[in-house]
Amino acid sequence: MRKSLAALPQPKALPFVGSFLQTKASTFHSALERWADELGNTYAVNLLGMEILVLSKPESVDSVLTQRPKLFRRYEIIEDIMNELNIGGVFAAEGEAWRRQRRLVSQALSNASIESI
Repeated sequence: MRKSLAALPQPKALPFVGSFLQTKASTFHSALERWADELGNTYAVNLLGMEILVLSKPESVDSVLTQRPKLFRRYEIIEDIMNELNIGGVFAAEGEAWRRQRRLVSQALSNASIESI
């Protein structure tokens, strides 16, 4: 069943800044873990007006990655910013470019490839 981000549980947020003031860059991962403990495995967080889907179960992350880019995509501006900085690649790509690059990266990071090193 599909839900909008607004329908998911979210940490408390302030207008304009969302939950941004509740975290620091150095401990952002801890805030995500704390919110997962409080809100569940799937929740949304607003950071400076950007709504972000957070998944804390590996199975959920795997499901999203296998459904990309048809059903899920990154925040649209990321691709433009990364390409402008000339640091594109699999972390910025979308659509067919992402699918082609992901396949190559997945092969390079497979258990067999890593064990052969």
